Amino acid sequence: MAIIVGAVIGIILLVLLCGIGIYQVISKKPAIFFAGERRYREDELKSVRLWNVEHGLMWIVYGMVVSGGIFLSIVYENSNMADYIIPATTVVPIPVMVLNHYRLIKKYVK
Repeated sequence: MAIIVGAVIGIILLVLLCGIGIYQVISKKPAIFFAGERRYREDELKSVRLWNVEHGLMWIVYGMVVSGGIFLSIVYENSNMADYIIPATTVVPIPVMVLNHYRLIKKYVK
């Protein structure tokens, strides 16, 4: 039963997080990263398209990492490794994403 629940959660998170990424990739308006963050105007960015693509890809990769971590924890369910896989694949990428967002600000904001 735990395997089925884990797989369903992994699939839901994959669809949700990758859906955010796909939405950002196809969006015509500049994507935002943080809740409450001011949306950059189109004239403030060097390329809205590239800004959105890079932010969208970041969410797609995060979705695959989180889902991959869930599926790995299912595989290693009976070992102590499962206790470390989920936190490592859900929490550790967040500061990486934040740093990448600031890198994109330096790269694309005029």
